[in-house]
Amino acid sequence: MVADVLLVEDLEGFDRQFRDIFGEVDRFAKFGDLAASKKRGWSYAFVDFDLEDEATGFSVLDYLHEHSPGTKIVIYTALTENGRALFAMAARHWYNVWAVREKHGCTDDVLIAVRDEGRNPSIDRTNEILDRESWRIDTLFPQFDSVKLWSVWVEYGGSTRSIADAFKYFTRTQNDKFGTQVTAAILEMRIHIGALLGQRSTPVPAVGGKRTDNKVITTTFVQANSAFFHAGDLARVVSRVRPWESESNR
Repeated sequence: MVADVLLVEDLEGFDRQFRDIFGEVDRFAKFGDLAASKKRGWSYAFVDFDLEDEATGFSVLDYLHEHSPGTKIVIYTALTENGRALFAMAARHWYNVWAVREKHGCTDDVLIAVRDEGRNPSIDRTNEILDRESWRIDTLFPQFDSVKLWSVWVEYGGSTRSIADAFKYFTRTQNDKFGTQVTAAILEMRIHIGALLGQRSTPVPAVGGKRTDNKVITTTFVQANSAFFHAGDLARVVSRVRPWESESNR
């Protein structure tokens, strides 16, 4: 029997609240266990990014997209944690998820409104920002091998030339172009992530600064969002979505 609600969450304790409100709940801490169950057909799925196995919420979204397309998906996470804001933007833009709500915001009243009225649990401002700005996630992947570059970015201090020298697969010209594009993208992205987290906009350095400034900007951003950039299933998702072909990267 399939419960009406799926909860994919690695921490114990949250399922107690969901069972009190929704009754029977299918909870999985590992994507592998969800995939092995072959279950489908939930009305709602609450999906965290961080799981107990090597997979992330991306694998769960892929599973639901393929096996339970009618399920309304709620990204259920802490947006201030490492990489979670980027995950939320990607989930909205690449999967068109129904809602995004922070864990601490999923109060009993919010969940009861989902159960009784089918009300979207997102905060209006969050929905507005994601609807308007989530396309920017594409700009972090301006070329087909972007994930490979991000995977070694911090290790080589954001030096596109050092990466090109270490990995003959990449050319200096290719990497320099990538560095310029993603620096501009990150400067914009930081503003909108701040808005998503309820922060006031702060001045940012102009695009096209010194090469050293660009290294600091990009490496700091990757470090702050390492859980996203180093997610084991990111490459598979990006290869399917092909963001480098989007209008924002042309």
